[in-house]
Amino acid sequence: MDATERDGHLILRPLGDHAFDTPAGVRILHLDLPRILAVTRIDVAPGWSELRFSGDQRRFGHGEECVVAPILATDADTLVAAVTRRLSLPRRPLPVAVRELLPACGHDHANAYITTSGTYQPGHFEGPNFDGVRIERVAVSDPRRHAELVPGQRFVITGFVSPGTPPGEKPHAGYNGVNLYPSSIEPQVLAPVPRSPQPPGPHHAKHAGVTFRSLVGRAERGQQHADVFSARPSNHAVVGLFRGVAADCGDACADVCRWSLADLLGERAYPREVEPPLPVRTHLVHWTSYLLDRAALPADLVGVVDALAARLDRVFARLAERANDLGHAEGVLASVSRTRARIVRRGSARVYRVRDGVTSLVVEEDTIERQMLAEGITDEAFLARMRGLSASSFAKAASAPAIDLTVAPGDRLVFVTYETFELFEDGFLERSMVEPSLETLARALEARAPAGGWGVVAVDIDRT
Repeated sequence: MDATERDGHLILRPLGDHAFDTPAGVRILHLDLPRILAVTRIDVAPGWSELRFSGDQRRFGHGEECVVAPILATDADTLVAAVTRRLSLPRRPLPVAVRELLPACGHDHANAYITTSGTYQPGHFEGPNFDGVRIERVAVSDPRRHAELVPGQRFVITGFVSPGTPPGEKPHAGYNGVNLYPSSIEPQVLAPVPRSPQPPGPHHAKHAGVTFRSLVGRAERGQQHADVFSARPSNHAVVGLFRGVAADCGDACADVCRWSLADLLGERAYPREVEPPLPVRTHLVHWTSYLLDRAALPADLVGVVDALAARLDRVFARLAERANDLGHAEGVLASVSRTRARIVRRGSARVYRVRDGVTSLVVEEDTIERQMLAEGITDEAFLARMRGLSASSFAKAASAPAIDLTVAPGDRLVFVTYETFELFEDGFLERSMVEPSLETLARALEARAPAGGWGVVAVDIDRT
């Protein structure tokens, strides 16, 4: 048998009087080389074998598996070794977000074997049907491996990318975009991830003259706020309050903050696997642990909080590469000692300071509305549409530099998120934050029960 590669084809040609029995009636066999996922040899008789090529061979009418037989066992061994080496077989799907296929019309991922998720929404037959790309030839694929495509629902697609017309070239008639040729289609199941039945972490703690307490309220779909306290060896504490932001599942984002900081600060460890299975949401705790940068943290008050914030940014960004609908988090992360605080604030979160019984707002929320006001934009209708929209988050930090505060014995710092400061008038918040136990604020939050839950953290600087 002669085997050659030409123009992306693997061409198999029997020699002499030999002929293939399978595929029947084929004298010269063409296979789509970039779409071979695996090749295996099976002995069928002494000295003879068959080869099974797995992958999308629909282009040449062979389906998703092509059996070639009979082949001399020595030829089969040589071909298997050559193809395996040429394509680095067996191939595993590369996690790619649908949006990554769009800028270059798929040419950055031409013929790539990928797994991605998105919403199926059929329209015109010459248009996209899956978040800007098109699922192609579903009807001729093996129905046992394909879920029924229901409009408006999300699916995980594993298959090959066929690029469209390159940017800058003249489009042809019909569809010019990216096609996905699926080998499997599965419903995207937003499976639950492990959670503590009670809000996790210490809610009252003390270290190096810093006393911590928090109020965390559960939302309808889970714990969408996370609080953090960790004693540091060099006489300061790391304190945090986070709010998960995503469509109906901010609890997942809060969990990412909680798990990441628990791992990094050594409060609690989660398993780290070589590479968790897909889809990401089903195994979110393992993906978070797998993607987390565990390099040694700086010991100083300034360096540790900056490093932690950068690692949260990175883990959210890396998760987004694999699950483009995960969401993000906002809130306050700080390192606090008896004389100073280093604060990273992202999005709709505030920091108040109580000093000598007087409450003042020392760190405002980072929102698009506030940025526009600072730039002199005063159109009330336009600003109203921007209200509450965050200008930064963990994973998007450009507009939110760290802030340094001086604190004194007897001071209190209070971190609050969007639900709390939107729910109450400023006067009530300022009065309730002076109260040592925060009981008035806790009762008010429980009575109003905001839909997204709530989070408040108080940090008291001891007088002695």
